[in-house]
Amino acid sequence: MSSVTILHNSRAGRASYARQVERLADDLVHDGLAVKLERRDDIDGLRAAAREAAAGGADVVLVAGGDGTVGAIAGELAGQATALGILPAGTANVLAKTLTIPRPGLGRSNRLTQAARLLLDSPARLTDLGCGNHEYFLVWAGMGLDALVTQ
Repeated sequence: MSSVTILHNSRAGRASYARQVERLADDLVHDGLAVKLERRDDIDGLRAAAREAAAGGADVVLVAGGDGTVGAIAGELAGQATALGILPAGTANVLAKTLTIPRPGLGRSNRLTQAARLLLDSPARLTDLGCGNHEYFLVWAGMGLDALVTQ
């Protein structure tokens, strides 16, 4: 049985994503997986939960959040045996779009469950991980005016 931890950044994306994340957890349990759902509204809490999941032997950490959340958690899991999966539940979800991971939308189908099943059925792959000013990222980093506008 695979052990899956779902980390949900409850401040990311739309409020409706919370229900989709809950349904995803239920769907994966129904599929026979051991699932732990952690909801946090701060990045430090999510980082701590990712470290705990890896230390506890989780096979996979699925991150439900945006590009910033995914990058931060990728940094926590770097060099660990625990795989990272991206559940696009942020605002822009640029990395998920690039990787063609199903993104949540309106309607009855739970795209997060589709994304999770796709990720769990696919082989793990190594990827580059950037770091600047002790912050990890997967998509891009900005400086100067870009960073000021983002802040």
